[in-house]
Amino acid sequence: MEVPPASKPKIQPTTILFLGFVIYGLSALWSPSLLVITFLLSYSIPHIFRINDNGGSRRTLWNSWALEEERPEEWKPKNISKNMILKEDYWINKRGMVLSTSTMMPKSGESKAVVCLCHGFNDNASYYKRIGYQRLIRKGIAVVTIEYEGHGRSDGLLSYIPSWEHLIDDTTQFFQQVLQEKFSGKKCFLMGESMGGAISYFTYERNPKLWSGVVFVAPMLKVAKGILPPPWVVILLQKLLGPSGSYSPIGWLPIAPTANIAQKAFRLPEKYVAVCKFPCFYGRQPRLATARELLNVMTHISENYKNFIAPFIILHGKDDMVTCPDLSQMFHDDSKSPDKEIKLYPGLWHNLTCGETEKDMDMVFNDAIHWILARI
Repeated sequence: MEVPPASKPKIQPTTILFLGFVIYGLSALWSPSLLVITFLLSYSIPHIFRINDNGGSRRTLWNSWALEEERPEEWKPKNISKNMILKEDYWINKRGMVLSTSTMMPKSGESKAVVCLCHGFNDNASYYKRIGYQRLIRKGIAVVTIEYEGHGRSDGLLSYIPSWEHLIDDTTQFFQQVLQEKFSGKKCFLMGESMGGAISYFTYERNPKLWSGVVFVAPMLKVAKGILPPPWVVILLQKLLGPSGSYSPIGWLPIAPTANIAQKAFRLPEKYVAVCKFPCFYGRQPRLATARELLNVMTHISENYKNFIAPFIILHGKDDMVTCPDLSQMFHDDSKSPDKEIKLYPGLWHNLTCGETEKDMDMVFNDAIHWILARI
């Protein structure tokens, strides 16, 4: 697979102008402020700007990392491809962005059904996902993935979601194209983890006739208590950033006042430590515009989920500290779908497909596989 060259990061002139006026104004009022600003920048720049922020840089880092022998044994290529046919590719969206994609199929080439996987926030569709989702491949279910703008090896500022509508445009168009070209006549399902649950919800709504059902894994309907800042902070940020999808000169800043979500997702510490070594790892506060988009999404789902009629199953850990299992139960109970199911797992945390023991992950995947196979 040929990797696209590193694209130059797009620096917004309005952002530079805004910062320039601020620094000039402060220095005019009090000249020693330049020393203070320099001191603050020396600490903030390494946090705000990182080498893997740019999509091209992440692809370069990935290539180097993929050759390293010190990677965890389970992440080496021999362990993620022996039971399946793996095809990686790049897809160009309507905005001219290069997005990383992959298709995994049984070695026989015959698939009973297809799952289009929507990964979570700050996540990607490689390695850990491929290891876990081989369970579907062994049961004859193909898996199609796309890494969104700002995620994995795709273009875009790392973990920056400036427009939810653009993200859903990409998943909808890519999945439709692949399913029509490679899997015509097969039953197709969406499977969304965390934020990917919300993406699955919106992607299904764009073209309900395409899908036979949705598997929600710890879906992002509303975040758990303790993740969000006080309501007045949320209101202030929304006024500063403007409506959903609009540009703000401060929207890219990784300073959204929320708790550390990533660490709360993994019950097994060694799993989190391994993920931190990944070349696409983010490890900062959410960017302001991203936080705005996710808040708007959760508000929309909260106001409309009762009208959701797709066949679905929800899989959720009862000790999840990122997304709320009680809200998943409410979604299940109140939606109008005639075909719905929910399984809550005592003791399990948020990342059910990567962050638990092999035994517990087997249980979760088996529930998803059984549900899918019963509907083909």
